[in-house]
Amino acid sequence: RLGPMLIYGIGVEADPTAGRAAMRSAAEAGIVLAQSDLAELRFTGDFLSQDYAEALKWSRQAAEAGDAASLYRLGVLYDRGLGIDLDYREALKHYRRAAERGLPIAQRRVGQFYEAGITVDRDLDEAMAWYRRAAEGDDAVAQARLAIAYDTGFGVPQSLARAVALYRRAAEAGDVTAAMALGQLYMHRRTAPLRPKEGESKSKSEKPDNSASEDAGRSGAEDMIDDPVAVGLPAEPDPAEAEY
Repeated sequence: RLGPMLIYGIGVEADPTAGRAAMRSAAEAGIVLAQSDLAELRFTGDFLSQDYAEALKWSRQAAEAGDAASLYRLGVLYDRGLGIDLDYREALKHYRRAAERGLPIAQRRVGQFYEAGITVDRDLDEAMAWYRRAAEGDDAVAQARLAIAYDTGFGVPQSLARAVALYRRAAEAGDVTAAMALGQLYMHRRTAPLRPKEGESKSKSEKPDNSASEDAGRSGAEDMIDDPVAVGLPAEPDPAEAEY
């Protein structure tokens, strides 16, 4: 990967001009990683002029070899209509291919398509399944979305214990929404999950989620009793922790 090394000065003296030339040469020679790198530079406008048509061209070539980052980038280009006509079906197709290759951000995007019902039937179970996969891959936005779902019972059985754990993971990764929610929990020691907003759908299954409180030896119903420690909150309000 001489191109990126020269561009960013990794182990060698930085020489962006030589790095760009090396990257393009490798891309034209069919090196998938170079094609993906070049597409990313064209997409972001870093060290090269921003050119969505070029980003599309190189992303397509790398995507044909199954490069997950390029598949995701193609999804974004179709999703936003950058360098090509906006096409949500094509966007989802490429997001899904990248997601199936294990890319967390693509898994989260597929979940968002199912949650909103964009070009597919709205399916909260499918959306939450993709959010879980993305969250397991440390996607903070997916972790925060799942936390809200468990907190409100939106698409999943309510569980404050799971919500707190996910809020914390997302907050520690820098997600502002999760940090604010966790700060409020620490300040107010709210121990019952929020009620779903009017009009929001519950999960297809109405069975209580007991697994989240099994560690504390409590039933799903008892998870809503005012025992902060049982769901991972401090016994007393903690203003310092609330600075999340």
